Amino acid sequence: MANAINRFPTQGLKRKSFQQDETIIKEGSQGGRAYILEYGEVVIRSHDNVIGRITEPGTIFGEISALLDCPHSACCVADFECGVFVIDDFNEYCLEQDKEVLLEISKLTAQRLVNISCQVSELSERLKDLEERAVDPATLTKFSQIMLQFSDIMTTDITGGDKKKKLSQDYEE
Repeated sequence: MANAINRFPTQGLKRKSFQQDETIIKEGSQGGRAYILEYGEVVIRSHDNVIGRITEPGTIFGEISALLDCPHSACCVADFECGVFVIDDFNEYCLEQDKEVLLEISKLTAQRLVNISCQVSELSERLKDLEERAVDPATLTKFSQIMLQFSDIMTTDITGGDKKKKLSQDYEE
C-alpha cells in the first residue's frame, strides 16, 4: 500500500530529481509515463500560461495522457528543485494496484475534470461579459467565434474527439 508521504505505491519506481525551471513533461510529447511528486513543486503550463501547480507530495501527474495514450496537453516544470517517482508504464502500474488505489486515481482524474469544467464555464462567462462591452465589429465577431467554440467543447461527448487540437489550431490562424 502507499507509504506515509504518498497516496500511491512507489515501491520499485525510479526516482528522478529536477532542478528549478527544468521541464518534467513537455507539452505535446507522447504520454505513457506518469509521475508522483516526492518533494518540491511543479508548475503546469499550457501555451506558456500557468494553469496549475502541484505542491502536495504524493500527487500523480501526467496520468491522463498516459491513460488515453495521447500527447500531453500541458507542460510540467519544476518550480523549485523537486523529486518525482517515475511510472514508466502507467497502464501497467494501474493493473498492478488494488481497488483502493484505483479508486483514488479515478477520484483524482474526476476532480481534475470537474475543475477544468468549472474553469471553462467561468471563462465563458467572462467572454460573454467582454462581448457585451465590445464596440468594434471585428472584436465582436472574434468573441462570437470563441463563444461558439466553448459551446461546442462543453456539449461534446467526452468519450472521444480531439477538441483541444481543433481549438488551438483556430487560434493559430
